[in-house]
Amino acid sequence: MVATRLTNSLSVMCLGLFAALAAVCVQAQTVSQSLSPEIQLQSENTMVRLNVSANADPGGDGSADRPFARLTDAVNVAVRYKQLGQSVLVLVGDGVYREGPIEFGYTNFNGNQPDNSSAIEVRAVNAGAAIVSGADVWTDWERATDGEYSHAWEYDWGVSENPWSGDVAVEEIVLRREMVIVDGAMQRQVLSRTELVPGSFYVDEAQNRLWLKPMPGVDPANAIVEVGIRPVLWDQNHEDNVTLRGLTFQHAVTEWAVARAAVRISASDNVVIEDARFEWSNWTGLYVGESNGVQIDDVVMNNNGGQGWAMFRVNDVEIRNSATSFNNWRGGWGGFTGWSIGNKILSARKLRIYDHRAIGNESRGLWLDYDISDAVVSGAVLNENHRDGIWIEASQGPITIRKSVMRDNHEAGLHSTFSHNVVIDSNEFAGNREAQIKLGGTSTRVVRDFVSGEDMHLRASGWVITNNAFEGVALATNHMKPADWRAFVNSLVSDQNRFTKPTFRVLRRRFQLDGWRQLTGQDENSSASPSGAP
Repeated sequence: MVATRLTNSLSVMCLGLFAALAAVCVQAQTVSQSLSPEIQLQSENTMVRLNVSANADPGGDGSADRPFARLTDAVNVAVRYKQLGQSVLVLVGDGVYREGPIEFGYTNFNGNQPDNSSAIEVRAVNAGAAIVSGADVWTDWERATDGEYSHAWEYDWGVSENPWSGDVAVEEIVLRREMVIVDGAMQRQVLSRTELVPGSFYVDEAQNRLWLKPMPGVDPANAIVEVGIRPVLWDQNHEDNVTLRGLTFQHAVTEWAVARAAVRISASDNVVIEDARFEWSNWTGLYVGESNGVQIDDVVMNNNGGQGWAMFRVNDVEIRNSATSFNNWRGGWGGFTGWSIGNKILSARKLRIYDHRAIGNESRGLWLDYDISDAVVSGAVLNENHRDGIWIEASQGPITIRKSVMRDNHEAGLHSTFSHNVVIDSNEFAGNREAQIKLGGTSTRVVRDFVSGEDMHLRASGWVITNNAFEGVALATNHMKPADWRAFVNSLVSDQNRFTKPTFRVLRRRFQLDGWRQLTGQDENSSASPSGAP
């Protein structure tokens, strides 16, 4: 289809419209005048098509022949088209886009166009080959002694503020955010030059120098040395109906702070993220907050310094065939693996997580924090995490965990406190060090329902545990008092489970299966074997 200039097309459109729509035409022309007259559009199935190429010359107009060189420019133009009622497809060519934050225009903000239903899709031409990076390539390294190199340094970020001050201490190394990557390999940060070892770096803010000691045989003059300088890559606020497909976001130097991430999506409904990657950033890869209708398919959120994802006050979220693995390396450097770390979701309604993988995190694999209702986790693999496979902290439910595997986690397979109406069905638990299921929580916890605003007094109760395979300590209590245990066991349904070498630890007492049956009146139709696979 032949490209047509936006201003000409709008003029023709306005001439043909009825007088009752004259005001709309005037508004459209006003917005069009803010666009460069060279901008071309190509419509296909009523969508404007804009093109981006990392190899393009500056000053392009988004056409196939003159693509934008920056994704930022394409998104800015796409938002303006959307505000004219036109849906847009942005096609992103292969290459590395060293830019950010890519920001949206608050189209669906209440004071702008809250009912605007036009869509923006940002799609990589080849999935995984279009990379948005928070790092730049640095050259001109000065050689020092003993395999060390140095470079001028101008980003004196210092130590970030502890976001959980008063609750937990956080080491300095965790609250720093400098990043150096050599030939694709993350270098470990140290806090003094004397600590430098091969594969590490040190920032001397007093002398404004960055010191690097690469692995033996690596010369920065012949290597690709990337240094993180941008904290945010994508910042989407009040922008509904946006699709991200096939892009990779990496190397953002996001500080450790609540609701911060390399990619931040807030107050945006009907969001689709597909076949994308959020990796190797300093804090959280992807944050989604206060949004409705979120679909995440085939997305990798691995190897981030804190969490793969974080979500807050979300509704109608479906996540399929995705991963949050090997995260919290920055926290691991400072022994910070518990507080507020573990791929957290807080305050969610209608949450569906299917076939998810959370493996090898230096934290919990998955954390359903508080105020979670109508949630299902199915087909998950939550293995070999430094803490629990999954923690269900303080929620009213219903929450269902089914057909999932929780193996070889360093604490519990499933840990829960203060949570009501939980179904654990047809799962496999084995090799988790503390217990396969660990229950805790003293008395009740007050949690506010973010939808109704009402306070809920929650305790562990209303559980159903059926058709699971357990190997080892099947259930253990932790920091529960007799009254808390009674509330749990008097509302428990547990049966048709398969146990191998089962032990139950309840209020500092230890039981085998027969003793458990006598204590609880449960698992009459469950089976036990002394050894072998359950």
